[in-house]
Amino acid sequence: MSTIKLVFSDVDGTLLDERHQLTGETKEIIQRMNNVGIPTVLASARPPLAMTKVTKELGLKTPLVCYNGALIVREEKNKQFVSLYSLPVERLDALLIYKLVKQHCVDVSISVYSDEHWYVEALDRWHCQEATITEMRPKIVNLKEFLKDYHPVHKFLLMGNPETLEIAEEKLRQSELLDVSFYRSKETYLEVTHQQVSKLTAMNLIAQALHVDLKEILAIGDNYNDLPMLVKAGVGVAMGNAPEIVKRSSDIVTRGNNENGFYHALATFLH
Repeated sequence: MSTIKLVFSDVDGTLLDERHQLTGETKEIIQRMNNVGIPTVLASARPPLAMTKVTKELGLKTPLVCYNGALIVREEKNKQFVSLYSLPVERLDALLIYKLVKQHCVDVSISVYSDEHWYVEALDRWHCQEATITEMRPKIVNLKEFLKDYHPVHKFLLMGNPETLEIAEEKLRQSELLDVSFYRSKETYLEVTHQQVSKLTAMNLIAQALHVDLKEILAIGDNYNDLPMLVKAGVGVAMGNAPEIVKRSSDIVTRGNNENGFYHALATFLH
């Protein structure tokens, strides 16, 4: 394991099982990595507050890569965060996204994430589902006025049935939005961030700060948004539950997230 100096890991579908829980083996292998001086950095689409339970269980003190890289923070005491890097959606783009969804996709649930906070206009079943997963509660606001007030928007999460989200995605693609990217993290989730946001960019920034070369990083993930970092890291590990294109583009394919795939991938390098 001497050539690996940093582990860069996705969270949902990778570090956590389908019940969004950490296994004892996962905790053990990360502790063993820490003991030999190899830190683990978590990179997720989640907001900071939805990652703190995981970092606490694992005893991690490393920066948190949130919203797929739109925000990097350091956790202080009492769930306070210091921003290390921020790339929000441009204000005019944010307003146009809101307008397009409200005009053409009234059944789509809109969530706005700003710094560590989650904002919605009214609670619906989609918000309740996401709240159960992340163990967060959103704040109720007038989103149109919120967006007008220059609050940074690190991510939009649009939730709905697959057919409705296809319409939303097409409307966004046909619009005059200049600096946004969007992808389906699930059939029922469409995530929108600034065009230059990626986990790879975040990995580069953290590697530079820690004086670690990309070839000395093991990156592990399970989805399309993980692909760039898996390709560029010294060792790219795809989970067994990843799409085929992610598996084909990675150096190693481990077991699925319900089969302790994270543990088995890292244990191979520690032996």
